[in-house]
Amino acid sequence: MNVIKSVGKIVLGGFAFYLGIILGSMLAGMLGMAMPPMPPGVDQASLMLYTLLGSFILAGALGFVSLRLSGSFLARWLILAFLTWIAYGVNTYLEAAIFTSMTGPAVVVMYL
Repeated sequence: MNVIKSVGKIVLGGFAFYLGIILGSMLAGMLGMAMPPMPPGVDQASLMLYTLLGSFILAGALGFVSLRLSGSFLARWLILAFLTWIAYGVNTYLEAAIFTSMTGPAVVVMYL
C-alpha cells in the first residue's frame, strides 16, 4: 500500500509541476512578455510530452530527497520548492541562454 501511495504522490506532483509550467506560460503571455522562439526542428507536441515526462522524473527525485529531510512540513516544503526552482527553472534559463536563443523574462516567469 505504501508503494501505491508513493507512486500516487509522484504522479500528482508531476502533474502539478506540469500544470504550473502551463499556467506560468499563460501568465507570461497575459503580462505581455514576448515568448521566446522555439529552436529550429522542435515540435511543440513533442516538447510538451517530454516536459510531462521530465515532471514525473523530477517529482520522483524530489520524493526520494524528501525521505531524508527533517524539520517541519513548511521547512521541508520550502527546501523542496527552492531545490525544484533551482534545478529546473534557473538551470533551464542558463542552458537556454548558453545553447539556444530562448532567453528573456518570459522564461523566468514560466518556471516561477
